[in-house]
Amino acid sequence: MDVHVTDTYFVIAHFHYIMVGGMVMGYMGGVHYWWPKISGRMYPEGWGRLAALIIFIGFNLTFFPQFILGYLGMPRRYHAYPEEFQVLNVMSTAGASILGVGYLLR
Repeated sequence: MDVHVTDTYFVIAHFHYIMVGGMVMGYMGGVHYWWPKISGRMYPEGWGRLAALIIFIGFNLTFFPQFILGYLGMPRRYHAYPEEFQVLNVMSTAGASILGVGYLLR
């Protein structure tokens, strides 16, 4: 497996799953938890649940297709990719847009 996915998008997906999923989502959870102490006002629970759901969907839609792309052999650091990878790259881009909307709601 290591030889097959070396220098592919699998590495990119793994890195971002760890960094965004572990660090950024942890940071957002901490801000949501401490928001009443910081601002003196409660964050609306409905908005928080909606933002968490949108972030979860956007996060997985952004980075999971990159695991598949890496497994299929899409290399890193290329300015143009074969047409066979287009659908998954568009899914990843759409997921990043959804993730951004979730962060803005947060």
